[in-house]
Amino acid sequence: MAMQPIDLQILFSRLDTVAKETSAQTDGLTLRGAINASAFEKRNEEKSRSVNEAQDTDNELEALSSGKNQDSKNKSAKQKSQKENAKQDKRRFFHDPSLGNYIDLTG
Repeated sequence: MAMQPIDLQILFSRLDTVAKETSAQTDGLTLRGAINASAFEKRNEEKSRSVNEAQDTDNELEALSSGKNQDSKNKSAKQKSQKENAKQDKRRFFHDPSLGNYIDLTG
């Protein structure tokens, strides 16, 4: 379909308004980005200047210390059970000390 002269006339008459609209859109995007960046900087600055109050640490310290005692009890119980298992394994099986030390390459 060929372009008629009337189509070109309308296109050229609206060309300046279309250019203004697109430039306004791109300027709006850059302006919006600058506003968001400045708001982000303000929030970060406020966070860095603010002081946060500490919560009750007494309960947390008690919980930590009791947890350490339980962990040490659990570890000692595990070690005892491992030693007993090792002793039982030694009693069950005969272990040949020369087994696995020599490799036969003449095969």
